[in-house]
Amino acid sequence: IIPIGGGGLIAGMALALKELRPEVKIIGVQSYGVYGMIASIWQQKLVANRRSRTIADGCDVALAGELTYDVLKTRIDETVLVEESDIEQAIHYLALKEKVIAEGAGALSTAAILSGQIDHLLRGKKTVALVSGGNIDFSVFKEMI
Repeated sequence: IIPIGGGGLIAGMALALKELRPEVKIIGVQSYGVYGMIASIWQQKLVANRRSRTIADGCDVALAGELTYDVLKTRIDETVLVEESDIEQAIHYLALKEKVIAEGAGALSTAAILSGQIDHLLRGKKTVALVSGGNIDFSVFKEMI
């Protein structure tokens, strides 16, 4: 389960994982606030990012990259969009239960799991949720915990 911004991180991981272990399922996650790459995958063409205020500001890119889109359109197995409240819950959970400080974009994978939207995909499976980035404004972080 990998967060998506412009797509570079998930594209690199998808290329490597699908080469080494083709059976691995790649689940991409974006916020409802910014989901240009997922919209592009759904519409099968590059589209401008749907932009609004989001705590996952590290994923706020104007347009998904063409190269990353070309990699991802055939390698992402599932996509999920999460609400701002899911991201806030994930940041809170990671801090208090896992002792990890994550920014909004970095907590997207955990948000997808905690939201329950992908329970059916995870049941009985080994799962990896990528948590990346701890660049969160302390005042914002303080409000969430």
